[in-house]
Amino acid sequence: MEDTKQEVVRNFRMRSIRDATSRVVSRNGVAGATIDAIASEAGIAKGTIYLYFKSREELLNHAADYAVTELMEQVQGVIGSSEPFDVQLRRFFRTVLTYFDEHGEFFRLYQAACTQQGGGQSVRYRSYLDRIREWVAGAMAAGQVRRLDVDRVTLVLTESLSAIVRRRLLETGPTFEDDAEWLASLYLHGLIPGKGTT
Repeated sequence: MEDTKQEVVRNFRMRSIRDATSRVVSRNGVAGATIDAIASEAGIAKGTIYLYFKSREELLNHAADYAVTELMEQVQGVIGSSEPFDVQLRRFFRTVLTYFDEHGEFFRLYQAACTQQGGGQSVRYRSYLDRIREWVAGAMAAGQVRRLDVDRVTLVLTESLSAIVRRRLLETGPTFEDDAEWLASLYLHGLIPGKGTT
């Protein structure tokens, strides 16, 4: 069934507002992403935003959820494969690092989704964490990963990856492939010499 003209216009307008929000957040941070700044970036009147979003918080949440959903779709293609865990882990790190290299403006929105006001997490981000947890638990059940506290493994995987992304936004340094391999090596071989690499 084809979208009506009104739905096409609505979807286009919401996408342009969401994209403008990402650019403003990228430049000004979440605190500096005012409705005025977003409207100016989108080339629309401030009141137009309120036709689509009730508040600044709703708009920021929408943009953050979209960023997390897009990332989840790419990650799902990696962790849903039948490859061995070590191959999936490398591809997981590469996929996430590539995504943020290509969409740097989304990272602050992603961070906002990770820790929203009030200490909660967005539904989409919790879903992302749940999917990573299932992936790790499956690898543990298959004997590909040592049995550890799966919640803590999930936390460490996602938080260490976020730390590398934050560092990449502040410096020019290793390629995303090098950082992905470094992270994979850390998890697969540890820190102690003789545990798989020197």
